[in-house]
Amino acid sequence: MSANRRTAGRWAVGFPVLVFLVLFTGYVSGQNPAATQSTTPPAPQTTAPAAATFQAPPAPDTDLPRFFKVGDGLAVGAKPTTTGIRKLSEMGFKTVLNLAALQEGSMIEAKTVEFYGLKFINLECNPESFTNEVLAEFAKVIQTKEDQPIYVHCRNGNKAAALWMIYRVKKEGWKLDAAQEEAGKMGLNDAAVKDAALKFCAKKA
Repeated sequence: MSANRRTAGRWAVGFPVLVFLVLFTGYVSGQNPAATQSTTPPAPQTTAPAAATFQAPPAPDTDLPRFFKVGDGLAVGAKPTTTGIRKLSEMGFKTVLNLAALQEGSMIEAKTVEFYGLKFINLECNPESFTNEVLAEFAKVIQTKEDQPIYVHCRNGNKAAALWMIYRVKKEGWKLDAAQEEAGKMGLNDAAVKDAALKFCAKKA
């Protein structure tokens, strides 16, 4: 057999094999996503944290008396029961701000609040102590986003509603009539507390 004939024979046998290898390699690459996908890692996804919010309980709720939602991060009311504190935790609250004096049982409540995983803050407040200093501390607490939602209360809800009315007027620029109407819906009905709050609202800054 001549050299040309031997070369032709080898080519006749090798060509189909070569074609098969090319086709098989392409098939395997198509079946393997890693062979066609980019190795560049995807850009990190950034999501803004959701605003603190909660659902108000069905009214009236004897465990959360005078509960009044004033915004996604804040509610005002009277002293909650132990079950009420548990409900606040289940509703997503993070903080309880108690305006009562220590002798009114604030420290006992603090243990219950912390037991249910909430933060407890005490800001003792009386009608006689409606001052710029108390208002500044109140504003600092309720404006702290990390502590929201916050439940603000006193024994019967009057001081809480009154201090919120003062905040509306002094810090948010509400008209006194509108703030007073809202406080009335919260249950502000103690004449002495209401009178002290109105006098403070009327003072020049």
